[in-house]
Amino acid sequence: MRSIILLLAVLFILSGCNSNMKIEGYVIQKDEGKILLFEGITKNQLKESLESDDPLELSYPAYSIRVGHSTYQEIEIGQKVAVEIKGGIDDAYPAQANAKNVRIISE
Repeated sequence: MRSIILLLAVLFILSGCNSNMKIEGYVIQKDEGKILLFEGITKNQLKESLESDDPLELSYPAYSIRVGHSTYQEIEIGQKVAVEIKGGIDDAYPAQANAKNVRIISE
């Protein structure tokens, strides 16, 4: 019985390691190979964020995501993007992650 529970626990942990987390939101800032992304905001909230001196004070779900050089050059502030995360997400505000893939969403 113990070995079955242990086996199920290991399988549960391993299945979580293979999942691909995806985040979708608006790019608020770019800095040194990272983009600041607000998830789940409206166009009006995007405008408010872009006009703010310190957008992190607005307390929207935020992610600082490290992207590759060519992706960093391609992405513009205000664009909506979908990001597939490589590895895990570090708990902080904003949350820290590395991008596996970034797709610009046309609106």
